Amino acid sequence: LVVAAVFINDQTKIELEKIGVKDSKLFSDNNIKVLESSIKKIIGDNFVIIQINPEKYNQLYESFNNLNKIMGWAHAKAIETLILKTKSENVISDKFGNEKLIKDELKKKNVKVNLYQTAKGERFTAVAAASILARAKVVDWFYLKSKEFGYEIPKGGSEVVNIVANGILDQTDKDNLLKMIKFHFKNSQSIFKK
Repeated sequence: LVVAAVFINDQTKIELEKIGVKDSKLFSDNNIKVLESSIKKIIGDNFVIIQINPEKYNQLYESFNNLNKIMGWAHAKAIETLILKTKSENVISDKFGNEKLIKDELKKKNVKVNLYQTAKGERFTAVAAASILARAKVVDWFYLKSKEFGYEIPKGGSEVVNIVANGILDQTDKDNLLKMIKFHFKNSQSIFKK
């Protein structure tokens, strides 16, 4: 799970729009990596990435027992960190669940911002840029894990994922596999029953 936050101003907004920044779902993995580099050149260090690898995700899920609560926690952490860097008072977030999830986490951290949550938030340039940076980290993770195991690790929850996961389980053990999958998903439960 990866959450990113990006700070932009009027100038960087124009530059990001010129390079075609929009919803990350509209790009191939290769294009995401090209855009990641271009975005970072434009915005400098005005971004934060919260990367929760599967092992940590599994620990957090035991604590939160809800994906959206983890998302709220990660968004609040990214927002808090970026606000400390930029002193921004306005935040736009893609709406993924109850609006209170991020607000409650920000309140716990005593972070005061004008938070606007909206469905299809990627229509805003900063949110689109953040979605690209987040997806680039996911692409990197899958690439590194595929290289580590010598074959492509697929994304998603299909039967192909189960086959690859069982192959990894045959090569290693449950503890190592838990570092690679989100354990609460139904297909991961079936892997460990075999």
